[in-house]
Amino acid sequence: MRLPKWVPSRRVLTFTALVLIVGLGWLTFDFWRPFARKGWSAITGAPDGATAQADEHGTGSKKPGGAVVDWIQLSDQARKNIGLKTGEVSVGAFTRTVNVPGIVAERPGRTTIRVAAPLTGVVTDVFAEPGQTVKPGDLLFILRLNREEIVQAQIAYLQTLEAIDVENKEIARLESIQAGVIAQKVVLERKFERQKLEARRRAEQQALLLLGLSQEQVDAIVESRQLLQEFRIVAPMPHDEAADDHVGNGLTGHTHDSSESLSSPRLILDELSVQRGDAIAAGTTLCTLADLSMLYLEGRAFERDADALTQAATKGWPVSALPEEGGEIIGNLEIAHVENRVDAETRTLVFHAYLPNTIAHETSSDDGRRFPTWRFKPGQRMRVRLPVERWEDKVVLPAEAIAQEGPDRYVFVENGPRFDRHPVHVEFADGERAVIANDGSLFPGDVVALNGAHQLLMALKNQTVDPSVAAHGHMH
Repeated sequence: MRLPKWVPSRRVLTFTALVLIVGLGWLTFDFWRPFARKGWSAITGAPDGATAQADEHGTGSKKPGGAVVDWIQLSDQARKNIGLKTGEVSVGAFTRTVNVPGIVAERPGRTTIRVAAPLTGVVTDVFAEPGQTVKPGDLLFILRLNREEIVQAQIAYLQTLEAIDVENKEIARLESIQAGVIAQKVVLERKFERQKLEARRRAEQQALLLLGLSQEQVDAIVESRQLLQEFRIVAPMPHDEAADDHVGNGLTGHTHDSSESLSSPRLILDELSVQRGDAIAAGTTLCTLADLSMLYLEGRAFERDADALTQAATKGWPVSALPEEGGEIIGNLEIAHVENRVDAETRTLVFHAYLPNTIAHETSSDDGRRFPTWRFKPGQRMRVRLPVERWEDKVVLPAEAIAQEGPDRYVFVENGPRFDRHPVHVEFADGERAVIANDGSLFPGDVVALNGAHQLLMALKNQTVDPSVAAHGHMH
């Protein structure tokens, strides 16, 4: 037996459609309500819910005749006079911070590079001056070698090399003669003599290395068969363990590959310690270079903030900083490490964060020398914001966006050509930012005044309204 096919009636379809519409409206409530609220207020000229709430507390400005005005309209000139800025409200995470003192510091073993003389000699030329930019491989100094011990060691090495050359030629001559004419014993004796000369050459080579010459310099003596008379000192590569002697290879006419220099960190000659004509001993400091491209932000957390500091380092929360003289906030600074001791005098715990640096200004001389000014400098004082707690789904506005009147706090929401005053609940404020409760007083997408809220409140309280103008909803 076949059952009859069920067809929904028109009443059922209508009821189902209404349920779907109501459900869709409820799901998108947060999206369309701000626009509906603004549209209704603009059409009727009546205050919205926030305004009515303010009226109940008696905080609105009254028109002649007893009506309450809780909005203000600004001319273009007034906006410019107070430097008014507006922005959309958004909901997101907020990190509560505490301020601790800080200072820009050098990275030990990384920022400062000491360039020392590897050999005793006389400075015959200086190629850089304090404050100048240098790249790894740039020529800094030329030394004339005058230490007798180095000269005698080179002479002995050259004599041994020449003696080996003579033995090689003699052995080749004897081996070219027909067998039997020259006894084989003579050839063996010459080879044995060459072996002794090779042993002496290796010993003299080690002596030159101990006196401060590099292997490349010794090889150059072998190739040119000339004494090394001068020593070229070039800027080292930062953080390169192979450049610990800080002199490159010291060969006359040699520089690092240009592509390597261009891609390397830029150094500045921080301090020049010698002049032309100075006689120096091995190990004397010639100059000090500084690599300021990456510094430390040294913060000092108080003992009560030690747990917060440990939590921030463990969870990878970045810190931020603000220069004491003012300026932009420097954010997203990674904590490098936290020291394991508390300062006995200040009772503070020192921590360091990486501080990337940039060149703020640079001048050039007529001969092409460049003198940079870095944005951050060691010794510069900072206020470090140490993250303590993270809150989700909060409305965060600048402190200047909040107007205060007794226990009440207000935000001015842009509504067409005017600004409506909305009471809000401020959950937290630190002088620069304010956290607004996400309780429906503001909605994502609302455009609010980001500054000048106090001036708007004073203007609202002091404004006078012409009845004929107020009837049209305009204020001047």
